Amino acid sequence: MSSPSLIAAIEADIAAGFAPILQITSTNEAMLQRTLEAIPVEEWNDLRIDISPRSYILDFLNNSFPVYLMETIEQDGHTYISYAKDAQDNKILNQEAVMLKEALTIKIMELPTIHSALDQIIFYFGYENIAEITGRSLRLEKYEDNEQTKIRAKKRDKNANIADAEKFQNDEVQILAFSKSGGTGRSYHASLKIPNQRLRKHYLVESGWNATDAIQGFGRSHRSHQAQPPVYILVTTDVKGQKRFTSSIAQRLATLGAITKGQAETGNNGLFKAEDSLNNEYAQAALSTLISQIRLGALPECSLETLEAKTGLYLQYEGALLPTPPMNRFLNRLLALEVDLQNYLFEHLDRRIKENIAEAKESGHYQTGVETINAHSIQVVEKSDLWQDPESKAKTVANRVIQENIIEYTSVQQALAEVTQYSTAQLVFNKRSNNVAYAVPIWSETCTKTGKSIEQIHLKRPDFISKEELAKFQKSNWKPISEAEFSRLWQLKLNELPKYSTTSYYIISGLLLPIWDRLQGDLKVRRIVTDDGEAILGRVISEYSIENVFKEFEREIETTPETIYQRVIGGQAAKVTDILRLKLSKVMGSERIEVMGWNQTIYQQLIAIGCTSERISWQQRVFIPIEKAIAVIERIIHQ
Repeated sequence: MSSPSLIAAIEADIAAGFAPILQITSTNEAMLQRTLEAIPVEEWNDLRIDISPRSYILDFLNNSFPVYLMETIEQDGHTYISYAKDAQDNKILNQEAVMLKEALTIKIMELPTIHSALDQIIFYFGYENIAEITGRSLRLEKYEDNEQTKIRAKKRDKNANIADAEKFQNDEVQILAFSKSGGTGRSYHASLKIPNQRLRKHYLVESGWNATDAIQGFGRSHRSHQAQPPVYILVTTDVKGQKRFTSSIAQRLATLGAITKGQAETGNNGLFKAEDSLNNEYAQAALSTLISQIRLGALPECSLETLEAKTGLYLQYEGALLPTPPMNRFLNRLLALEVDLQNYLFEHLDRRIKENIAEAKESGHYQTGVETINAHSIQVVEKSDLWQDPESKAKTVANRVIQENIIEYTSVQQALAEVTQYSTAQLVFNKRSNNVAYAVPIWSETCTKTGKSIEQIHLKRPDFISKEELAKFQKSNWKPISEAEFSRLWQLKLNELPKYSTTSYYIISGLLLPIWDRLQGDLKVRRIVTDDGEAILGRVISEYSIENVFKEFEREIETTPETIYQRVIGGQAAKVTDILRLKLSKVMGSERIEVMGWNQTIYQQLIAIGCTSERISWQQRVFIPIEKAIAVIERIIHQ
């Protein structure tokens, strides 16, 4: 439906001296091959065929449209539905249904043939004027023969992609079309090393279902060492349901802009409005409001019964309200509605999204673009060059971050308020472990071996909750105490607990687009501001994953005693030798650095260089004193 407007835009681009790039998903090659199987090869030079999805729809209609009479049968107290049959045991046709099926079949057959977007563009501009890099081995081409326009099927050489790409780079053709299979590993940017340095107008003609693939396609026209960055254009129609496909693309393009500019606030450069994204809290809140109004009958054009019947999206069951569906599910189901009803519902949804955003902006709580990580303290303790572009010399940097967050514990007042909510709660103290808590009976659990019910309790301490069997608790060192004693001990414990939690991670910043697909894991882009005021924008990589990232770029992580110590204190396990690793363990409520992987052969060596050993629950464990940790770690590495 968008092809006529797209063709007009491409014509305007060519007239202005630009180089249009078309990103597509489907080539219809499989459908074309299926159609040609029934046609002799000698007739391939003058084809009159339909390779639209019409045949699939007609096959479905022929096999699935119900045309037989059904009847209910009562048997053994149950009701069954079965085909009605005549005296010869043949199924009885419903003549009205047969007529409806035939009328619908004729209506579909009379619809005009619509070729794929790629074929329409090739037909209009001519195959000789377009560099096609799709990987398909067969395509349709229009050509002139004795003043007649004909369509032929022509096989493409396996090296056609390379030849067409060179034509585009050498400025022999101005238009390039590529798909995922043809775009992998290729670059179509306005490189300063090639003749074709025209401004790229990159059209996302078909986004497909995978936003990640679409975004990776954008990287083909946007590289370093280029005459200018491309202009991205999302091709859509006035059918509102299509926003299902463009919404997530728009949101990720905003992130892409934020990466290139280094600022979250200017990520989309005005290309997209805030309401273009349907994947945020404002859109989800708007959907909840819309669903509520449909339930209340406030939308005269779309009752609850109509929506449920036409989409199969059920919002209540036996009078009880069901949860509001996720946005993607709602949008998928909306595609089944008539265009007018789609647009009607989207107009209401859009209006509510705009209202929510306006209210958030007015109150000063509006958030957009890239997520900013907030913490009590953020420090970059180490910077490592990960990769360098061979042409521009721009670098990708791995920043090791130490982050401190304020730990919010349960205060004395909060604890006492929680206790009053449970009539059976007990204030208790354990002299052996020097811990204070309150105990609350909870649900029972069934023993899998005996089938007996075992009563459980929750022990709520200032810093964590544990679950214990009631019988074991009653025989333990936990004893009841007064409210005054409980308050005093609880506050003493709070005073002893650390005020901050420390975590460590890496944020990969700098030049990201060329290596985007080499960074595995979370695709979200985040922003930090360090204690020194430095703003860094990039991909966050955990301590667990960073080693694989460094290996991908054939780099080694710097492992000094200080970095190992910081990694462990930050809550991550760290390898110190081929067999030894360190981790942060909680023992009797205190955090300690534990040595893992040791054996009796090196046990005495560890003790000799400053480690300590304790027997806990009949298990020998080895620890490094935190106050001497860096020195002891250094000795372990050297020995």
